[in-house]
Amino acid sequence: MDEKRAMLRHTLATIAYRSSRYLNGVPPEFHGFRACESSRTVLEILNHINGLLMYAHSHLAPYDSTHPPLGTWQKELDRFREMLPKLDASLASGQPLLGITEERLLQGPLADVLTHIGQIGMLRQMAGYPAEDENYIQSPITAGNLVLPGW
Repeated sequence: MDEKRAMLRHTLATIAYRSSRYLNGVPPEFHGFRACESSRTVLEILNHINGLLMYAHSHLAPYDSTHPPLGTWQKELDRFREMLPKLDASLASGQPLLGITEERLLQGPLADVLTHIGQIGMLRQMAGYPAEDENYIQSPITAGNLVLPGW
């Protein structure tokens, strides 16, 4: 497999791992938490993350829209768990990107996803539900491993 594709797949595995730490084990009231009145709720951030993953995948497969309607917490989690493997499988297949390079896919939607996962981690802290600290260099993250404990 091409080194660039391998790195993108490792990025998706990193997204899956970090997400599992921040999206699991939170009470329902956390889904509606927001930093201030004008910011997104955690549920809205997860919906936006799903749109970003759909947008990334749209460079490998056509989509009618990359703006999914806001669903329930479970619907958004299910959508997230569906989009990551779908994007990973398309990258692994060697399917050509449509009108974009691997670098731009990383610097655009995938970097945005990582940013928003970090936001959710920060919001967990603010809401009083902090995730345990972890040294991510030591984390068991490998390309293609998108099914993690708690998912």
